[in-house]
Amino acid sequence: MLYGDQTALPVGSVIQVYSIEVQVLEQEVLVSWPPEIQQLIQEVAVLFEVPTALPPARSCDHAIPLLPGAAPIQVRPYRYAPALRIEIENQIKEMLQNGIIQKSNSPFSSSVILVKKKDNTWRFCVDYRHLNAITVKCKYPVPIIDEFIDELSQASWFTSLDLRAGFHQIRLKPGEEFKTAFQTHCA
Repeated sequence: MLYGDQTALPVGSVIQVYSIEVQVLEQEVLVSWPPEIQQLIQEVAVLFEVPTALPPARSCDHAIPLLPGAAPIQVRPYRYAPALRIEIENQIKEMLQNGIIQKSNSPFSSSVILVKKKDNTWRFCVDYRHLNAITVKCKYPVPIIDEFIDELSQASWFTSLDLRAGFHQIRLKPGEEFKTAFQTHCA
């Protein structure tokens, strides 16, 4: 997010951009930015919290349409190093406690992988490539990136947003959950 009065800036001016990364420790936000940014972060602190439940149902909840006649896919769990096994077990336990996942006896099964993040923690991912192969492809036209770049040529302000635990902020339509089942070494 950028702030300030840019109208007085001549074309080609250089602006300083802060990278905002919020660390939450025992409900206190640690910051070292200008007071205006600190106040804004405190006002919207809920946006930086890790989800502890499923999002509310919305009209845009996600569906996974399968190709006609597609059979359920079942992929064996990958082999994990002992340290990764413990991390997977811990993350599954936490997601179960938060109600983000639930136990299942679905005929579908995908494998879990852990991906190392920049901060050396692990992101829990499910390999849905086999499910994607039997899913009806979206026919939404992809915008032409060159047109977007042309539109931005006169822009003075740029920003990027990254959702925290963004995947958990998209809810599945009722009855679609069984398609996203995964299997690990322990379950």
